[in-house]
Amino acid sequence: MDVGGGERNGQAGERIASRLSRWRRGVIFALLAAAIVERVAWSVASSAWSAGGEAFLVAYAFSQGHGFASAYGLDHGATAHLLPISPGLAGTVYWLLGYTPLAELVLAAWSIGLALGSYLLLDRAFARLGVGVGPRLLALAFLCLAPTYIAQEAVDFRVWEGGLAAFLSALMLDQALAADREDAPRRHVHVVIATAPLLFFVNPLMGAAAFLSLALLWAGRVPLGVLARRMTMSVLLLAMFVVPWAIRNQRVLGEPVLLRSNAGLELALAHYPGVPVRGDRDDAFVARLHAIHPLQSREARATMVARGGELAYSRALGNEAMATIAANPGRAVAVMLAHVGDMITPGPWIFRIWGIQGLAPIQSALATMVGLLGIGGLIAGLGLGGRRWLFVAIPIIVPVLAVAPFQPVMRYTYLIYAPLAFCGACGLSLLVEHFRRQLRRRRSSGSATGDTSAAR
Repeated sequence: MDVGGGERNGQAGERIASRLSRWRRGVIFALLAAAIVERVAWSVASSAWSAGGEAFLVAYAFSQGHGFASAYGLDHGATAHLLPISPGLAGTVYWLLGYTPLAELVLAAWSIGLALGSYLLLDRAFARLGVGVGPRLLALAFLCLAPTYIAQEAVDFRVWEGGLAAFLSALMLDQALAADREDAPRRHVHVVIATAPLLFFVNPLMGAAAFLSLALLWAGRVPLGVLARRMTMSVLLLAMFVVPWAIRNQRVLGEPVLLRSNAGLELALAHYPGVPVRGDRDDAFVARLHAIHPLQSREARATMVARGGELAYSRALGNEAMATIAANPGRAVAVMLAHVGDMITPGPWIFRIWGIQGLAPIQSALATMVGLLGIGGLIAGLGLGGRRWLFVAIPIIVPVLAVAPFQPVMRYTYLIYAPLAFCGACGLSLLVEHFRRQLRRRRSSGSATGDTSAAR
């Protein structure tokens, strides 16, 4: 027996593995550096000094000592239009550094870091699924270099919650897959228990997906008492976020709003008589915004004040939207199906409203490609990769269905963009490898049959 030859072969294999590992790390470092340069260049070239909209107004009000207020204008008063974590973090930076270039630099680093961090977590999560380096690097390279959501990653998510929600969702996926082993270190269990409630309070749609992932992780796989104890711990942590927020809302708004106050407003933006369901819908949507959104219309804001504030106004709009849905349920279903399409294959009009006119068709084409390939890859992964791919499916399917009654905006379509990119590369690679194995088996079977015939 050539023991020395076996040792030499083993050492050669270790050297090759080491070189491949160093090569992969070098490629990832180069991709991250290119992504940072691209997003910083966008920030410098952009005409936007900072993020805008309700989240910025709330963050700025917080920095000025007014608390969570001013979602519909600087003199609006207390609000529950947004959950407090993301605007609170940005407001703290503005409070410490002022509304200055340094503050924007810190927040830009935070926003870009969340995006790239979520990509790295997804890379590790798909490695835990057994996907090879090649497809994962392909997905990572695309996400780092494609300008699909560059404005959101560089500017908007400085104050809006989309970047933090995507990062926590990627962390949840990675740690759930790590915990989905009998010999998993307890730290992975502790991380998912803590991440699910935090994600819920940042973005309830993704948080609901996280709690479903906890159920998938433990239901039927651990003793009932262990399942109950772990789920109770996560729910109690969620209560530590929700209860103080509800008490605050009772004090300043007169009602114990548990999460956000704008559900009726958002429903009314999507459901009204004559709402279009096909083609570019930007003109209709912008007109609807200016008709009823208090930040976009003085008349709408005056109506909100006359009706008694944001809670009463949103409730009244929600009742009107529900009446529209009840009067024409078929149309409501068509609207919701259009919204599902917007989540998976967002059209150019969505990017035009919140982005750059000239770049919108390219961004839409990239997002649509990712959506279609990603769904195909997810189906392949579920069919060929087994139960663990359900952890990937949950944070994609849940937000798509949960957003369906409302008009998706870019910070919602962004939530499933990176997971779908990895699904497209990794799931389809599983499919290709499956067909290759089938082809090899057929060739082997055919060769064996030929040898048997020749022997006869």
